[in-house]
Amino acid sequence: MSANRMRMLLVLAFMAFALPAAAQSGSISGKVTDDGGRPVPGARVHAAQGISTSAVAVSNENGDFRLGNLAPGTYVLTATRIGMRLTRVENVVVGAGASATANIAMPRAPLQLEQIITTVGREPEKALDAPANVAVITSEQVNERAAVSVADHVAALPGIDVARGGLMRANIVARGFNNIFSGALMTLTDYRFAFVPSLRVNIPYLSTTTNEDIDRIEVVLGPAAALYGPNTASGVMALFTKSPFASQGTTVTIDGGNQSVLRGSLRTAWAPNQKLGFKLSYDAFKGREWDFCDGKGFADKDSPCYNIPADTVGEQKPRERDINRQGGEVRVDFRPTPSSEIIANYGRSQAGSAVEPTGLGPAQVKDWVYQTYQLRGRYNRLFGQVFVNTSDAGGTYLLQKVRSSTNCPDPTDDACIIDKSYQIAAQAQHGLNFGLRQRFLYGVDYVHTIPTARSTAPTKMTTRSPRLADTCIR
Repeated sequence: MSANRMRMLLVLAFMAFALPAAAQSGSISGKVTDDGGRPVPGARVHAAQGISTSAVAVSNENGDFRLGNLAPGTYVLTATRIGMRLTRVENVVVGAGASATANIAMPRAPLQLEQIITTVGREPEKALDAPANVAVITSEQVNERAAVSVADHVAALPGIDVARGGLMRANIVARGFNNIFSGALMTLTDYRFAFVPSLRVNIPYLSTTTNEDIDRIEVVLGPAAALYGPNTASGVMALFTKSPFASQGTTVTIDGGNQSVLRGSLRTAWAPNQKLGFKLSYDAFKGREWDFCDGKGFADKDSPCYNIPADTVGEQKPRERDINRQGGEVRVDFRPTPSSEIIANYGRSQAGSAVEPTGLGPAQVKDWVYQTYQLRGRYNRLFGQVFVNTSDAGGTYLLQKVRSSTNCPDPTDDACIIDKSYQIAAQAQHGLNFGLRQRFLYGVDYVHTIPTARSTAPTKMTTRSPRLADTCIR
């Protein structure tokens, strides 16, 4: 037999075995589009069974792709492309010698551009250009985290400590704990002070801002006295809410969990035209605190209170385990020109029931109301604002001094905490550029605090004189 005839027979034998195998293989074809239905070229599509990749294809300029030579079975398709979200299509069945169709819709992924911050220089600037280290919590991160207050969003930041005292109560501090009130960290909301006026105490659950309305949180560690006065040795935490122009629509949120936690929130914003915008936000929270050991011994060794003394020593009345708070804001934005804006805001929060530590022992909070009024404006680089913060402790009383006859608010009863303080502040700032490398910022800051705190308020603050802020040059 000649060599040529031998080679011919081998080829025919190979084809005889290969043709049935090829007839048994299948394929998957389809089209990759974005969330608007437009074709996505250059998307890499993988077909896999388990952890093994069976075929890979790249979509053409029309978004079409084809995966061939697939054994019969069930496949998972994964599509990836820069600028698009990774997308998976499950349970694509390929029959023997058959072609399956699987179209893939890939939503666009938001690109993280260079962050613009305002806390460091009190005007918009790139984070890399700011002369301080600043950590930013974005609205996307806020939306992904179930939280009771702003403390839950910043707890994991470097240099930040959060001391928790229950479901709702938390203290936020930087550079170490300073005292029982933990008020050294300057806390701002839309450029206004966010602490109780008479005590300068940061109480997160008294904030009028809802989680759904947070645009970003900026935290600057270390001294910032050049721009915020002498009381910022531990840094600044600034919270900014969403604009009714940039974030329109209605959002409704319902959260639930253990300890009978239930939270509901509503945010709605609309802009009838390019110059006028409105926003309304509101949320309510309730839950039940963990029970404390009452010091009765608990002979049961399986009890969490076994041999643990009471941690409510000296309290004359049982704490209220059911806690609740509610609050919200109303805001109106007016933009007469593209380079100017005027914003009016009113916020109110009410802590119906909670327990707050004080220098005179724990206090049972009853209907503590915090309100804020703000009017601010900007024209080019000129910024100015006036705001008023008020606090009313309501029927709050000290648990170690309360008596059966106590009926707060009563200035004659030393168990009652009387706090009807308010604070008036006015600020103005302007800036100039000298060349490309030098900026000059200057401003004035007027703060007038009227404590109006009587009886056994946890601390006394009698400063009534205005303060002129420092001038910043950098």
